[in-house]
Amino acid sequence: MATTYTWDIENVDLISSHNGNENVVFRVTWKCTADDGEGNSKYQVGIVELDPNVDSETFLSIDNVTKQDIIGWVKNTVAVSVIERDLLPNVTTITFAGTGTTTSTTVAEALASTIAKRSETPDPNNP
Repeated sequence: MATTYTWDIENVDLISSHNGNENVVFRVTWKCTADDGEGNSKYQVGIVELDPNVDSETFLSIDNVTKQDIIGWVKNTVAVSVIERDLLPNVTTITFAGTGTTTSTTVAEALASTIAKRSETPDPNNP
C-alpha cells in the first residue's frame, strides 16, 4: 500500500502591524504525518518563519487566509521531498543530540543503540 502524507498546521504567529499591513503571518508550526495504510505512522513537526515583507498588492488579509494557503506557504519554504522521504516507515532516524553520545560515536553505534531501545519498548499492538 502507498504511503499517504498529511500536512497540517499546529500554530500560526502574527505580527499585529508591519509595513502598513495588519495581522501578518510570520511564523508557522507545521506537522507532516506519514501513514502506510497498515497501521504504521510517523510524523515530524517543524517551524518556518515567513518573510513578513509582503507588498500591499500581494498581501492576503488574515480574514481571507485558508489553512491550505498556509500549508502552501510552508511547502514553498521547506524541503517537502526530504521531509516526506524521512517519514517513510522503513527509514530509521538516529538522534545524537541529548542522548549522551559523544562526537566519537559512530553512526553504526548510534543505530545499534536506537534499535536496542526500540526492542526494550513494549509494542502496545502486540501484548
